[in-house]
Amino acid sequence: MKKMLFIFSFAYIFLGCKSDDCSDIFCTQEFVTINISIKDQSNNPVSLDYFEVINLKDGSDLTREVNSAELELMQQNGTYPLFGDEHVNAYKNQKLEIQFKGFSNNQKIISQNYTVGADCCHVILISGVTELILE
Repeated sequence: MKKMLFIFSFAYIFLGCKSDDCSDIFCTQEFVTINISIKDQSNNPVSLDYFEVINLKDGSDLTREVNSAELELMQQNGTYPLFGDEHVNAYKNQKLEIQFKGFSNNQKIISQNYTVGADCCHVILISGVTELILE
């Protein structure tokens, strides 16, 4: 019995050491994006002129590039991309502190901090509110 327990313990430790290795992981083909929704106090979508997503550790810009048609749709819905699967390779198996900033008429009107991360396949939201009400 002790021999079996030793074998299982060894196997558990050995397999546990490969947790950072993504070579044996099969990912879904979906593209995940963490979005935030911004509304005013009357529950109307907030139209931002532009937005930024900044890595708080090093100040790098993580803002997704969007074309004018995409931005127009975001403005109509008040929904903006925070962090997406385009960042999986750079931040695989890491946690990251980021900040979303929204601007209208060249004034910052909203700012919110988030903790995000990525596993071997997709990005994940660790903490932060995704439904924001502009006061």
